[in-house]
Amino acid sequence: MPENHVTIATYDEVEHANIAKARLASAGIDAVLVAVDGGKELVVANEDAVAARGSLADAREAVAEDLDTCPACGSVRFAERRGGVLAAVLTIVLVGFPVGRSGPRRKCDDCGHAWRR
Repeated sequence: MPENHVTIATYDEVEHANIAKARLASAGIDAVLVAVDGGKELVVANEDAVAARGSLADAREAVAEDLDTCPACGSVRFAERRGGVLAAVLTIVLVGFPVGRSGPRRKCDDCGHAWRR
């Protein structure tokens, strides 16, 4: 890497790196992706580093507002599971009314935290 360039982000997923590079291009910032062990580094000129980091931070905030995230770690990787219909029917038959909380349950793939929407 030339001396007048700096790495502003590293990505494990090539798709994420390409999205970030496109985001910078739309902001008028030239960026290059450099292959590293298991991922990609996003490299910009030193004079563009502050603007590039700001542009990526703005993009992350906008995405975070639109995405559901794990309340414990902020990850967007989670599984959503609906409650069992059989259990709901049995509680109505045995008790006479539904018992418990309804709605989908989620479990984070990264930290294992479980929550309801």
